[in-house]
Amino acid sequence: MREGLRRDIKTMLSAYYVDVDYWVQTMEANNINMITAGTPTFESYEDARAWRTRIKSILREFEDA
Repeated sequence: MREGLRRDIKTMLSAYYVDVDYWVQTMEANNINMITAGTPTFESYEDARAWRTRIKSILREFEDA
């Protein structure tokens, strides 16, 4: 693994979390679906919130590793 890769991954995942958190706080699920391409499609607002929680959980696990 190259030097700094861990830091880069953490930075990118943290930035993605902030984006998803903003979307969840300001948009309905359908609107989130319309502005994303690689994020899974959300059938409901609860699905979007669960995705945000999953990202945060993975980020914490990555930070603790």
